[in-house]
Amino acid sequence: MTEMITLRADEILTRLFGVILDEARARPEFAEQLMAALPREVIARVEKTAAPKKKGAPRKKFNPYTFNAESVLAREGESALRTRLKSIKRREYLQLLADAQHIPVERSLFGDKNVKPDKIREAIVTGTKRRSAARFAAAS
Repeated sequence: MTEMITLRADEILTRLFGVILDEARARPEFAEQLMAALPREVIARVEKTAAPKKKGAPRKKFNPYTFNAESVLAREGESALRTRLKSIKRREYLQLLADAQHIPVERSLFGDKNVKPDKIREAIVTGTKRRSAARFAAAS
């Protein structure tokens, strides 16, 4: 029986659009089809509203798509993936990356404050290898 997981709407959308982005990156023709499906008048102009000023140094928001873990593993190898993950210091950022890129990692690792970030990084490497192998098997 599959374990029931409750996700917020933004988490569901992040996962959904992550899959779409992965596919668009892998297949440029798919990306072009997506762009062609949008009416030009809708995407002609996007305006940004000014964010309210916060006191103190501005904190840079983490982008979980800075690099694609599967691509780094495939093109550069495990050691390169470990190096990239080592640059991510915060546990919550490691979790964001794993969630956004659909990397299977044991959820309890993120909730346990006694688990060292290096163990989480290794779990991400292992999960990336499993995900990559599953995709390869599905494609054959």
